[in-house]
Amino acid sequence: MDKKSSEDLGQAEITNRAPSIGKGSIIDADDRRLRAQGHKAELERSFSWLGALALAYSISNSWLTYASSFGLVLIYGGGVTTLFALLIAAAAQWIVFLGLAELCSAFPSSGGQYHFTYIIASPKTRNLGAYVTGSINILAWWITTCSGLIYTAISAFGCAAAWFPDFEQQRYQVYLCYLGITVLSLIPIYTIKQRYLDFMTESTTGFSLIGMVLTISDMQAVQSSFLPSFEVFYQATGSKAAATGLQAYLTFLYYTDMCLQQGLPFAEYWQHIDPKRGIPWRTTLLSAAFCAVYGLIYVASTTAFNSIINATCLMLNLSYVIPQGVLLTQGRDKLPRRAFSLGKLGYAVNLYSVVFMIVIGVVFCLPQTNPTTAGSMNYNAPVIVGLFTIVCLLWIERRSKFNGPHIDWDLLNEANEEE
Repeated sequence: MDKKSSEDLGQAEITNRAPSIGKGSIIDADDRRLRAQGHKAELERSFSWLGALALAYSISNSWLTYASSFGLVLIYGGGVTTLFALLIAAAAQWIVFLGLAELCSAFPSSGGQYHFTYIIASPKTRNLGAYVTGSINILAWWITTCSGLIYTAISAFGCAAAWFPDFEQQRYQVYLCYLGITVLSLIPIYTIKQRYLDFMTESTTGFSLIGMVLTISDMQAVQSSFLPSFEVFYQATGSKAAATGLQAYLTFLYYTDMCLQQGLPFAEYWQHIDPKRGIPWRTTLLSAAFCAVYGLIYVASTTAFNSIINATCLMLNLSYVIPQGVLLTQGRDKLPRRAFSLGKLGYAVNLYSVVFMIVIGVVFCLPQTNPTTAGSMNYNAPVIVGLFTIVCLLWIERRSKFNGPHIDWDLLNEANEEE
């Protein structure tokens, strides 16, 4: 290493530990953590730990995801798989989230995975690693939002098909409904004052899955239905009106919190917080614009649209695993004192997360049938390669402009001791 490189690394280390970040009026440990990570408080903290947990559950919209994949699971696995595979997958995913939770405890920040990656990675790789992690996380959440929008639109046409069997929907009609739902989801943000917004959360034990499986009387009808979840509701109740109501309620739960799914690109313009509404409204509009443009893919090809949505599961998991993989290579001593520590289990959890990602990465890209045709081909692999190509092209333009947070380790450790 030459003298100039050594000086640069030394200067970077000084900057990361600059005590000036911690100067100013600091109210509590939360403010200390923000200051220590180079941030200032811009959004009001209005959630308790239970409220934050309920909000996270609402954003993950597990009920909608389960209903949208219900028919596919029945086709390939039957009733037993429909019930028990979900429980096994939840347990496997829970271990990955343990490692992520530890990082959240060490570095609480809205930046999430990209923030963790930047802090613990080596100086040579932190910018690229953080940018890639943040970009795939944003794309994954945006596309996941699109999946909720399209499922709601399809639900509406599925209900219409049940009431009017001769009705044949066109893809452009589904897209127009999709656009309408996107606009409707924005209305509360721009018309209702923040203090009047109340959020209702619902919890579930999972026993409803047993009921859904046991009430099916005609498995073939569910598998061949345009909207499998609607057919299950109809067989359970024997009433089209009741099935329509249940389907509508299912999608309504998702939209009470859909507007809160917002990504934060790295440009200063998108980080603006509207002082009246208390939200990053420019980012909200950007997210809506992305959904509108992405929905055009559905008009051109439902296969391409669904393939990209399927790939988001891998992309989200990849963003969860990248910082854990970096932590394995850099050493867990990079973590400061924190409220939640895995202790001796830390290395095992982080290693499991990496192996889990490799396994599901292979499985999710395998074709669903053999022999494979163009229609039954699993396009997850080429879709993921395409999305990563886009991210890399964006990095070429952003690499000289992207800067990660400056960390004051002393102040961060002091704040964590107050936990």
